[in-house]
Amino acid sequence: MRYIESRQSMPPLSLRPPLRILGLVASPEGMPSLDVPTEQRRVEEALKELRAGRLVELVWLSGQTWTDLQNAIWQGPWHIFHFIGHGGFDADRDEGVLALADEAGGKRLLTATELGRLLGDHDPLRLAVLNACEGARGGRLDIFSSSAATLVRRGVPAVVAMQ
Repeated sequence: MRYIESRQSMPPLSLRPPLRILGLVASPEGMPSLDVPTEQRRVEEALKELRAGRLVELVWLSGQTWTDLQNAIWQGPWHIFHFIGHGGFDADRDEGVLALADEAGGKRLLTATELGRLLGDHDPLRLAVLNACEGARGGRLDIFSSSAATLVRRGVPAVVAMQ
């Protein structure tokens, strides 16, 4: 397991409930299908009691494009970002990517740098969960070039991802 220290320490987040989670599911056409209902149901089941007690608010983004995500972030505050979809590593860019949909429903690769610029500037955000393959995979020359590491370097305090 690798840990990447953040350049800055984050003050504790003081908030009145609910803790707000923004979920984004992206399953662009032309990519292997995902079992989206099962993935969403697992997250919802894990948070069931907290949601019933109004301690957590979970909002699933209705769209799956970069524009949809930008608009949703600006309507925050969000404390957790949870992505369900396809991820990978672009060796040419030496950077992690996530697959969102474009306006026509096809694949639009979002670089970790692009996502990091958006999420890193969202001060209430404390955690990003990347439920996508290779979200923690780094390059051969730079092990910290993964999507997860890039998000941390861009200011997201904590990221959960898999290699």
